[in-house]
Amino acid sequence: MKVNSKEIASVLGISEAHIPLLVGSFLDESKEILENLFSGIEAKDYTEITLHAHSIKGSAANLRFNDISELAKSIELASKAQDGSFAYDERSKELKALIEAVEL
Repeated sequence: MKVNSKEIASVLGISEAHIPLLVGSFLDESKEILENLFSGIEAKDYTEITLHAHSIKGSAANLRFNDISELAKSIELASKAQDGSFAYDERSKELKALIEAVEL
């Protein structure tokens, strides 16, 4: 997914020059958050799943990465409901792929 720096800067009210830093920070932080999310899924720890999905959801929404935000939201809501039938592994792998597809 190609980042539209001009649009994000306009919406956030900041200089377009700051967007690579923000996106880079998002990508760096998401790596650790995803690791923690996968660990929570493996342990079936709904609190951890909710926390990490929520974190990605908020960060992605701030940068207008709507596909990422919505997928993280679906994981978060399923975890809050402790939905044991939700495809956490599959959805989390999709989330990781979406994040890895972000490019400046």
